[in-house]
Amino acid sequence: MRATKTTRKASSLALGALLLLGLVGCGDDDGAAPLDDAGRPDVDAGPAPDAGPAVDPQTLAYLRADLADELVLEVDAAEGAGPTEAVLADFMSSLGAIVDKPGGIRVVESDVLPPRGEAPWTLDELRTLGVERFDGAGPATLQLLYVDGRFRVDGVLGVALSRRSLVVFRETVQAVCEGRGGLLGADAACRVAEGTVLLHETGHVLGLVNAGLPMQSDHEDPEHPGHDVDPNCVMYWAYESGDGVGGALDVLGGGSEPEPLQFCEASLADLATAAGR
Repeated sequence: MRATKTTRKASSLALGALLLLGLVGCGDDDGAAPLDDAGRPDVDAGPAPDAGPAVDPQTLAYLRADLADELVLEVDAAEGAGPTEAVLADFMSSLGAIVDKPGGIRVVESDVLPPRGEAPWTLDELRTLGVERFDGAGPATLQLLYVDGRFRVDGVLGVALSRRSLVVFRETVQAVCEGRGGLLGADAACRVAEGTVLLHETGHVLGLVNAGLPMQSDHEDPEHPGHDVDPNCVMYWAYESGDGVGGALDVLGGGSEPEPLQFCEASLADLATAAGR
C-alpha cells in the first residue's frame, strides 16, 4: 500500500504498555451486528480467499483494495469535542498498516452534533444517532462519533456501535489523563489515550477478536470473549475502562518515548487472511 493521503501532519502512535492498564472502555455489545436496515453501504464483496463465510462484507470493504480504493473516516462531533489533528494522524498511520487502499485514507468532517446536556447516553441512543448522522462518502466509510457527555456506564471511553460506526467519549478520556502523564505531559498522555480508544474500538468494528473475523490461531481470552489473551495486544480485555489509567499515566515519560502498541501478530494474521493477503 502506498502512503495514505491527508491534510493533517503525520505522526506516530507512542504508547507504552504501562499506560494501557485499564485504558479502553468498550461498553456493551462490542461486536455489535451491522445495521443492515439502517443505510449501511451495500458492498457486494463475494468470498475473500480463505476468509470463510463469516467475514462481514463491510469488514472486507475496509480491508481490500478491490472493493474500495480509499478508506473514508467520517467525523461527526459535538462542538469542541472532536479529535485533534495529532490523534487523527496517529490513527491513520495505524490504519495504514492494516488496510489496502491505493487511494489512501481521507478524513471528512461532517456533522456538528447538538449538545447532550447532563443525561448519560444509552447504547440505543448512540446507535440511533449514528444512523441519523451517517453520510457514507464511499463503501468503506468508518464513522467516528465524538459526543459530549458520558456513557450510562461510568468510566467507559468508547464503544463499537456497528460494523460502520464507533463512538468516543472525549470528555471521559480527558478526565482520566489531564494533569497526568509524568514527563510525557498531559497533552501527550491524552493523545495516546484517545488514540488507543480509537484503535481498540476499530478492532471490534472489524470483527476482532473472534467476533466476525475467523481466528488463524487461538488467541481469544475464554474468560473475556472478544478480547485477546495477550496483555501486550491493544485488544486485551483489561483495556476496557478508565480505572487505573491515572496512576499509569503518572509514571509515563521519564525522558524516553513509550514503545508503540498496535494490533498483535495474531490479530494482524486474522486481518490479513480476511483481506486475502
